[in-house]
Amino acid sequence: MNAEKTKPRPVRGKGIYYGYIVAAASLLIMACCFGVTGSFGVFLKPVAAEFGWPRALASGAYSVFVIMFGSAFIFTGRLNDRLGPRKMAAICGVIFGVGHILLYFLGAVWQLYALYAIVIAAGMSTSYIPLTSTTSRWFIKKRGLMVGIVSSGVGGGPLIFGPVIGWLITLVGWRLTYV
Repeated sequence: MNAEKTKPRPVRGKGIYYGYIVAAASLLIMACCFGVTGSFGVFLKPVAAEFGWPRALASGAYSVFVIMFGSAFIFTGRLNDRLGPRKMAAICGVIFGVGHILLYFLGAVWQLYALYAIVIAAGMSTSYIPLTSTTSRWFIKKRGLMVGIVSSGVGGGPLIFGPVIGWLITLVGWRLTYV
């Protein structure tokens, strides 16, 4: 990506530095992505109960997800350099969304592992790097602060989404909540 394309510029006529809008949007996306996946434990009991799976078996899917998610950073960082953060964010949204929609049709434990460890991990791995790299391009003096604020969505997302997801599960069930 060209440096000219990412030069900081204000929003026209408003005097608001556009980098703050980028950081706010990145924080929101980060909180949503990590809020949904970080709330796996909220889904664990109703999913395991419906299928009669031991919780240890079902929770293993999240363990494999974390390994795959972290390992995929090596490849998504390179992809981000090649494709740019806009395309990566679009890829993230599509893969992440499709993975969670497919959980509606869950019927076997291997499907849970495949969806979490492959599809959702792939979608999640394409979120963190583009969001933090884009935010860092918009700031010079406050770069560390703004990347830190954006990264706070990793912990803040599950804090907010956990109770909301729990409430939705009691209201509409775990399948519709995943959708």
